[in-house]
Amino acid sequence: MDSTFIDRLLLFMEKEGINDNQMTVSAGLSVGVVGKMRKGITKGLNSANIEKILYAYPQLSATWLLTGVGNMVQVPQNADQDVPCSSDSTIERLVAQITDQAIEIGSLREQIRQLKREKGKNVSDALTSGIADAV
Repeated sequence: MDSTFIDRLLLFMEKEGINDNQMTVSAGLSVGVVGKMRKGITKGLNSANIEKILYAYPQLSATWLLTGVGNMVQVPQNADQDVPCSSDSTIERLVAQITDQAIEIGSLREQIRQLKREKGKNVSDALTSGIADAV
């Protein structure tokens, strides 16, 4: 095996016509990760980012990407159907992403409520004590 993980990922992107931005958006990667990888600044990706890429591109063979063994693209399990294999996984990915965002929004709203309560408490404490706290 002469190629590296990064070489294989970039080869897949080239063969599929995927640019750095498309990979970043489709897989939900941090901005600049692919560019840093391409420039050699980053020597690899963490397992979470690899999982995101494999989830976003189900046709990409995980074995090939990680080891260089086998075919780059795997045959979809539902190849005999007219519906592209990525449509169900895309919907599932979007639902999971929306769910995660809803949970995060709920958490942020609770944090805002707590901060408002604390701010209100500080203001009322300052009024009763005669000394204002610097916030």
